[in-house]
Amino acid sequence: MLNYQKVIELYNDFFFYVKIILVIMMKERYIETNLKKQELADLLKEYQKRSDRFSIVRYYEEYMSLEEYEQMQLELKTYIIQAHEKRLLDYQNNQDGYRDELNQLFHFVDENEAADYFDDLLNQEMDIYDNCQYCEFEHQTQKSLSFPKDYFIERKLTRITPVTIGPVFEMLTFSIEALDIVTSKMKKLFSTYQVFGDEFEDLCFYKDGEVIFKICSHEEFAIAYEDM
Repeated sequence: MLNYQKVIELYNDFFFYVKIILVIMMKERYIETNLKKQELADLLKEYQKRSDRFSIVRYYEEYMSLEEYEQMQLELKTYIIQAHEKRLLDYQNNQDGYRDELNQLFHFVDENEAADYFDDLLNQEMDIYDNCQYCEFEHQTQKSLSFPKDYFIERKLTRITPVTIGPVFEMLTFSIEALDIVTSKMKKLFSTYQVFGDEFEDLCFYKDGEVIFKICSHEEFAIAYEDM
């Protein structure tokens, strides 16, 4: 079975540093306060007005077809390889100060130490890729969810979401008109919520296909893209 705790352990340190670098490089608004009541309502309303769709996810250990599994794995492997190549290129070119930031964070002595760091990241990511087999899903049953079909846009089984890489998720995307159904169940910014027949989390807002606000419920952070 896919070891979700191992996935989380492998990524904790990596995500910690990536979050710092992204905030510095992209000048995003980073939120760690678990907002509730009026502050939460005001924040969600602000991004509801700016968005045309949203997504939520739930951990997925139910049936999937072999085609769905292979597509999910291909998506993750492609992402891992492209991300590795981009990290190397950005470091070599010091893209947006990336090399300077990493050298300051990790105190690399030379490029060989940096190369070892990138290789370690790649190996960790490939360990996560390999830690998921189709036999875990092929004989499972599938839960029946009930959600508003009029506002439904897409269902996707994925190991890549706007805030998390590794675990298997079912991601549902809806037009923004359905948002109140979800937010009415949210008690705090980082809480999960019972909706559509199961527990969901990681609410993300989109505008013209781009993420403009995303919540990572488990790690308890949110990122708002102020300039978009």
